[in-house]
Amino acid sequence: MANEISSVTATRYKLYIAKLDKENLKKCAYTLMQLLLFPPSQSHLFSLTETSEEISLVLEEWALEHFPPNTLTIANCRWRALSVDLGPSGYSGTGVINKMTLALANDKINVFYLSTATTDFILVEETKLKSAVSSIRISGITIQEEEIEKDSFSLSKLPQQFHDSPKVCI
Repeated sequence: MANEISSVTATRYKLYIAKLDKENLKKCAYTLMQLLLFPPSQSHLFSLTETSEEISLVLEEWALEHFPPNTLTIANCRWRALSVDLGPSGYSGTGVINKMTLALANDKINVFYLSTATTDFILVEETKLKSAVSSIRISGITIQEEEIEKDSFSLSKLPQQFHDSPKVCI
């Protein structure tokens, strides 16, 4: 079935989107290898995407402190992930993400999108998570919620090394 979804889950991941300038790549190589190959737990989310222009990272809050000072430019919003498991339809599933992102767009909720071989992630700003879940539910899609901590976002919660670094909000 084209629109089959195994599950959609509002995850607990507290994520940041960061830009790593290529001239800082060598300074961060050890940290990147640790995150890629030896994460501290099986339940984590880390993404590295490189183009000819940039290196973008999506990483959990705890991972920020492992980077050398002044090597990342971090978006000043914390993001939460909606995990979309397409189940057996996998790559052949069509229209599922379109239906979800259309519902979010209609409610003026920005998204950042990631995909793996079996799971898609729709990232929404943490301050809009409840609205995003509601929008998607209204569109007819059921969302499971993990125990989501309700702490408030503050730039002061970032590791000290990032307090003075340039920040942009996507």
